[in-house]
This record gives sequence, C-alpha cells and structure tokens, in this order.
Amino acid sequence: MFYFWIAAPIAGIATSFPYVEVCERPPSGAVVCGTQRVGRFLLSRVKNALAEFEPALVGLGTLAIALFTWRLWAATSGLWHHARAVERAYVKMSHLPPGVTLDERAKAVVTIQVINRGRTPAYVTDVRLSPIVLPATEALPSRPRYAAPDGQSAQAFLVASDHIFVGMKFMMQDWAAIQTGTKTLYFVGYVDYVDAFKVRHRGGYARVYDRHERTNNLIFVTSSAYNFDVRRPEGVGTDWGEDYG
Repeated sequence: MFYFWIAAPIAGIATSFPYVEVCERPPSGAVVCGTQRVGRFLLSRVKNALAEFEPALVGLGTLAIALFTWRLWAATSGLWHHARAVERAYVKMSHLPPGVTLDERAKAVVTIQVINRGRTPAYVTDVRLSPIVLPATEALPSRPRYAAPDGQSAQAFLVASDHIFVGMKFMMQDWAAIQTGTKTLYFVGYVDYVDAFKVRHRGGYARVYDRHERTNNLIFVTSSAYNFDVRRPEGVGTDWGEDYG
C-alpha cells in the first residue's frame, strides 16, 4: 500500500504530461530553460536526491548490519550456553544402603557413591564427607561449615552414567547418645569436579541418621544450602593448579 501511494502520482504525472519545462541557473550565467520528458526529469531528481543523502543512507545501512550482527551473536551465544547446560556433566553424591554402620572398632562406616548423571565426561577431583553431632534440639547451621580435609578423598574420571564407590570411616565418640536420641548425627560433604568444558563445579550432600530405619538409615536433608550443584568461584577447591582435558 505504501508503494502504491508513491508510484501512483508519479505514474499519473508521467502519462498526463509527457514533457515538462525545466529551468536551471548555472553557477555563472543566465537562466537556461528547456523541455524534458517527465520520466527523465523525475529520474534525474531522484538520482540527485539519492546522491545528496548517500552518506546518511550508508550510515543507516551500516547500523542495520551492525544490529543484525549483534542479534545473530546474541542468539548464537544463547544457544551455546543452553547446549553447555544440557550436555555438561552432573556429578552427584549418594550412599549405599543401609547407610551408616559400626565396624568391629566402633568406627562409623559409610559407603559413598559418586555418579555422573550428565551426558559428557567429568573429572572428579575431591570427595569429602564429615560427621556432625548436635544436641537433638539443635538444627544444622543455615549454611554449611565443612570440616578441614582429613585425608579421606577420591579422584576419578567418569564418563556419562559411570560411578565410583568410596568407603569412609569415622571415629564416633557419641554413639550411645545418638542411639538414645539425645544427640543427632548428620553427614555433610561435597564432590568437586571439572566438566568437559573445563568449568569447575561442586555438588553438595547432606543426610541425617535415623536410628529407627533398617533399610536406609541416612535420610535426605531437605535444604538447598546443603544439597546443591553450583559453579565454583576461582580458588574454591584444590584443583585450580591443574589443567583438565
């Protein structure tokens, strides 16, 4: 419709008046008049207008190209981040039933399973677990306070759906109080890993001991502060001096 309203007057003028008188004044000299065909006259005026506004038109074209390039980059970047989130490794900690047991030396024994539930490989660089014993009336802190590494750790290369088992043993001085219910036993820890895109992550783990359970006595702690999967900031973890991949 827009082009119709432009083309219609031009076509009407061109067909109604085949010739038009044109007068021009040179830079020096008298006015010179003559006749020209309407089509040629209009074409010359359009060419002159385009030449006059050429810098502006070039600028607008350059701006349009830049805008298109930016939008293309933004779309491609979004797809790349989405693909990394979908395809990367997701390493989680769990444990084998029945949970925690005591060995002949009265040490608490927990067998941890570390599994890659993502689609690409991962380098497991650290696996940590610590017992926390609190009075029965006291809850876990709102944020984890992990104990200093005690030498029990593990490293592994896990492809998709691959897993390892890590046996952990701890001295348990308050076992009698835990069994009577005056104190509560928690196990908290984390697994550090590096995905195939060389991004470092940490997956949290937290369970509470239930002395009445026989099938699985370590119950999930429903707190996102303890059970999580996050990207590690620089310096968090022991693997920053290594180049994986």
